[in-house]
Amino acid sequence: NASAWTNAIDLNPDSLKSALLGSYTAGLGVTEPGEPTGSPNHTVDNVGRIDFILLKFSRAVNLNSIYLNVYDIGPGNADSDATVFYRHGATDPANGVLSNLYFSQFTSINAPGNGASGTRNVNSGNAYANTWLVSAAIGPPSEGFNDGFKLKTVTVSVPEPTTWAM
Repeated sequence: NASAWTNAIDLNPDSLKSALLGSYTAGLGVTEPGEPTGSPNHTVDNVGRIDFILLKFSRAVNLNSIYLNVYDIGPGNADSDATVFYRHGATDPANGVLSNLYFSQFTSINAPGNGASGTRNVNSGNAYANTWLVSAAIGPPSEGFNDGFKLKTVTVSVPEPTTWAM
C-alpha cells in the first residue's frame, strides 16, 4: 500500500499533512495540499515542504534499491538526493502529528544523487521492515532544498522463513 504525505516545515511547529499520491508514466509523485492542479511536476520534493511516499507491506521486506526520475524544480539545478526511512511496526501518520515525533520512530538512510535519473542502492544491510518512507532529502539547510523526483520502482527482498523465525 502506498500513500503520500508532506512534512509541513512552513508551519510552526512542523506537522504532517496528507497529500495526493499520483501515478504518472515517470512514477509516483506527490501533490501537496493547496498545490495548484496545473503544477508541472507533482514531484516528491523538498521545496517549502518535504514530501514523502509511505510504503506499507504486508510483511517485512528489505528495500534494496529505488529508481528515481529526476525533475528540475529550481532554476536550472536538478537534484535527486533522497532519504529513506524504515521501521517494522511503525505507526501510521496522521494529519497534524508533529513531524519530529513521527520521524523519531524510524531509522534513516541517505540516498544521495548526482542530479541524474537512475537507480539508488538503499544500503540498508539486513534491515527488514514493513514500513518504508521515501522522501526528498532531509538534511541541514546548508545542503539546499532543490531535490525533486518521481518514484518509478522499488526493489525489495524478503527474508527466508528460517531467518525470520530466528
